[in-house]
Amino acid sequence: MSGVTLASLRNGKNLTQRELAEKLDVSLSAIAMYETGARIPSLKQAKKIASFFGKPVEAIIFGHSAHEMQAKQIGVAIDEQSATIEPE
Repeated sequence: MSGVTLASLRNGKNLTQRELAEKLDVSLSAIAMYETGARIPSLKQAKKIASFFGKPVEAIIFGHSAHEMQAKQIGVAIDEQSATIEPE
């Protein structure tokens, strides 16, 4: 996982790795490996994570960089601080 990192999403909800693991019904080590990039969640697990955080699956799998690439293709800039899209 990258970009919109799982750690930043988790921290945004003030959850520990253990708490998130319990909520998603996965092991603590799986959460730790997803956060470090040592392991990639299955599509089924990525959907579960995306649903929990209210994010598209693409954000979980590809992170913010995928959204930046799409924005550049259509000629807009993403303001990361306010999460707004502005014409370039």
